[in-house]
Amino acid sequence: MLSYEVTWLTDSELPVMKFDFSQGKCVQLSSPVCSHISQGEIHKIPLNLRAVVSQARYRVRSEAAGKTIPVVAFQGELVEPILAIQSVRSGRVAIHERYAQTELDLHGDMMAFQHVDRLDFSLHLDGNDDVQLTRLIIEKSALRKLMGSEIAEILLNKLDISHSSSARCWHIPSHISAILDNCLPGHLMGGVRVLYAQSKVMEYLCALAVYAMSNRVQPPQTRKHKVVLKVYEELLGMEGKLPSLSELASRHGMCGKTLNKEFKRVFGHSVHEFMVDYRFNQAHSVILESDTPIKALAARLGYSHVNHFITAFKRKFGYSPGSLRRAHQ
Repeated sequence: MLSYEVTWLTDSELPVMKFDFSQGKCVQLSSPVCSHISQGEIHKIPLNLRAVVSQARYRVRSEAAGKTIPVVAFQGELVEPILAIQSVRSGRVAIHERYAQTELDLHGDMMAFQHVDRLDFSLHLDGNDDVQLTRLIIEKSALRKLMGSEIAEILLNKLDISHSSSARCWHIPSHISAILDNCLPGHLMGGVRVLYAQSKVMEYLCALAVYAMSNRVQPPQTRKHKVVLKVYEELLGMEGKLPSLSELASRHGMCGKTLNKEFKRVFGHSVHEFMVDYRFNQAHSVILESDTPIKALAARLGYSHVNHFITAFKRKFGYSPGSLRRAHQ
């Protein structure tokens, strides 16, 4: 199982920490603070997939604006190659990947993919915003067993990281990255939290594979593809009641059936399925991170009655928005 060393760059006098997940123990620790970071916390959970998922949150001080903050370095000789995937839900992070000899810039929908047989990289925060970073590390043999050898190799090839000393950044749609970003909800504990994280990791890997294998990580080549990307960006900015499919399609000079078919080819979901999933994931985040009233949130999502929103939310997540908020107060 995965083991590696962590060196804190915020304080050169701190000892090197060693992580070994062979015992399957969850880890929760505070990141050392410094003149630019007021608070940092890290949660690491080993999964039965021979993988580790972790989430780090850093709160930066106002005086850090405009600066780059070195935070942590990872080093370790690996028994076998791994796939490491990193995503930021907020803020911006630079990854100095020394082994693959490249620099990765994480922000917005950009995700980092590292296929390496040795860990040797460091994280540097942009001091303009607080950062939430999610990282998934899975052994290559486990990925091959989970997906099948052929699909796993195709995925690595599509991401342009087929060699075990390579790393790249790709734009991944937010409805896919959100699956990974939301895999460690704070209101779940113990074995239930591990089970939930594992199910979300599998869902994310499936969505990523479908997206990548459909050549969607390539630049748009056709007018239809470009229209679908415009519709996608438009949908992300919409609030309130959604237009009908025919209304949306007519704005872009396309019939509803064609738009829905092309949208599903590119993003793996129909327009309606995508928006329901995206909006509920956004609502989940808003409830966790703000005091926005549930009624106002329901109206923002186009629900005329808050009870309809509560029922739909509970159907998707298994708990009500009120119980989620109370668990984090």
